[in-house]
Formats: sequence, structure tokens, C-alpha cells
Amino acid sequence: MLKISGPLTRAFFICIVLLITGCSTNRSKPEWNFEVNKSAKGDYGDHFESIGQSFLKTPGTRVINLTWSSKNYLKDIYDRIVKNNELLLANAPRPTFNIIKSDTPFYFSLPKGHFFFSSGLITKYLRNEQLLVAMMSAEIFRSVNSIYEKNVVVPVGYMTLEHILSILKISLKLKSEVNKNSYILLRRAGYDPSAYLVWLQTQNKNMLDFALQHGTSRRMSKEEYLFKNYIASKKDRFEGIEEKNSSRSFYRFLNNIKGRR
Repeated sequence: MLKISGPLTRAFFICIVLLITGCSTNRSKPEWNFEVNKSAKGDYGDHFESIGQSFLKTPGTRVINLTWSSKNYLKDIYDRIVKNNELLLANAPRPTFNIIKSDTPFYFSLPKGHFFFSSGLITKYLRNEQLLVAMMSAEIFRSVNSIYEKNVVVPVGYMTLEHILSILKISLKLKSEVNKNSYILLRRAGYDPSAYLVWLQTQNKNMLDFALQHGTSRRMSKEEYLFKNYIASKKDRFEGIEEKNSSRSFYRFLNNIKGRR
């Protein structure tokens, strides 16, 4: 029988460790179910980013000044999701959050970490922390990975809400994949991923208010149906709720928005 000792033994074990590490790394790859639209990155991403500035300059658009505490609270949620999903959210930029004073519930993101939420959305439909985080997860995923359909927008110095929401819409197939990956982001960050289904159902039940955001109720119903099927197919689906109660920081944030409406 051949005996291996000394340097050969050490080399043998190093090879084994490298082999195991390599296998482990492969299992940790992002759970992509689609290919990100490369055309939404680079110069085109800069083009999309500029849309946000045009929107903010549009007459009638009023931005609520967030307190230092509220800004840190939103950033902490962002950082927690990003740090626990480094493969899905590689090279995540520093975020900026714009809360727009409007009774109309709406939300959207742009490349390079720019987020826009309405005060009406927050005070009426995001009354607990898990719903806020669920909503943010999908927009974080889209923004960091530049998941936007290719659109050419002629700069005119302003951008209405209706226009910006229309050009930021993506296909049902692509949105369904964003929803699936949002579930993964929430689960890995220790949030309740089932809250994402509640978030979709909340919008579906209030389609009159969310008509500007989604268009038709048929699409929203289909989106909810596809997500339910995805959850049902997950063998390791999340059964419990890690954080049932909203934090004090959430209520301070909510009061910040209510106090400046």
C-alpha cells in the first residue's frame, strides 16, 4: 500500500479543500431565472437616471424633507438587504430616497440607487414594516441590476408621474422574475418573505388606487397568481415570521411622513 506523507500529504489536503470550496461557490451562485437587459446599463443607465431629476423639477412635484433618523432608517433597510445578498446585488451604490408629497400611491426606482415613494403610499398602504421592506426589496433589485425596458425619452426638462411610470413598466414575465428574486432577498436578509405576497395582494385589492402604477387589474391578478405558484413550488419555503412587530424606527419614520404631509 502506498503511503503519502510530508509535503505530498499537505498538497493532497489543499487540493481537497480547494475542490470543496469550488463546489460550495457554485451552489452559491445567484438564482437568476432570466438575463438582465444589458442595454439598461452604461450610458443608457445614465439616461434613465436623469429622468429622476426631470421628475423632481416638474411643477407640482414636492419632496418631503426627511429627518436624519428617517434617512438612516431607510438606508439601514437597504444595507441589510444588500449585505445579505451580495451575489444578487453586486456593486450596489449608495442609495438616495425621495419621498414625494402626493395622495396617489406610487413607487419606482431608477438606476444607481435612486428611489421614489409617495407619502400616500406610505401612510395608507405601508402601515407595517414588513410591507415597507417588501416593496423596497423589488425596487432595490431592479435599481442595482438596472432591470428596465429600453425606452428613448426626449429630454424636455420635466417629466410627469404618468409618463415616468409608463416608461418604467416591464413585461409580466420579467416582473414575475423580479418578484421571485425579491422573495429570495427578503429570506436571506432575515425578513418575512411571505410579506411580499401580502404586498401584491394589497395592491390587487386596491386596484382603483393603484391603476396609475399598474394599469389593468388583470395583469396584477396574473402577477399574484404566478407568485403564489412560485411560493408553492419552494421546497425550502419560509414558514415562520422572524419579525412580527414593526420597529420604533419604523413608527418614527411614519410619523415623520405624516407630520409633513
